[in-house]
Amino acid sequence: MLRPMDIHTDFKRAFKGYDVEEVDEFVAKIVSHYESLYQENQRLREEIAALKAEVEKKQNREQDVLDLISLTKQSVAEIRDIASTRSAALLDEAERKAAAIISEAESRLNAVKRTERIFKERMRALMEATWKMLQESQLDEADEDTKVFRAFSPGAVKDAPGQD
Repeated sequence: MLRPMDIHTDFKRAFKGYDVEEVDEFVAKIVSHYESLYQENQRLREEIAALKAEVEKKQNREQDVLDLISLTKQSVAEIRDIASTRSAALLDEAERKAAAIISEAESRLNAVKRTERIFKERMRALMEATWKMLQESQLDEADEDTKVFRAFSPGAVKDAPGQD
């Protein structure tokens, strides 16, 4: 690219050439105008570079955000899977514990029923034994009345033990 200093050169003078002052004035005007264009071009190049850097930063941020969204989606899916697995495990454990509690309760209930049956059988046996004793007691009382009578009856002395 042509720099302003490159335009500002000394031309050779020739016979019957252009008016030197007019040419110098025109060249000075061109140099001035070209210098402002050159500076504007430099400023615009710097602005373009800055804008490119800003766009690149924004693209990087955008990519970071997209990566973060993707990572978040992946994390959510993993957390959902872990939660699902954990809840299934907890449910299985709760069902297993509930089954164990029910089994233990049934076992205790069976033990209580067995104890109740044994208690009833023993109570029945005790009541039957008591009833039998009462019946025997009543018979014995009736027999005692007759024993006393026999002991004093005339043939009782012969029949008494130890009289042989």
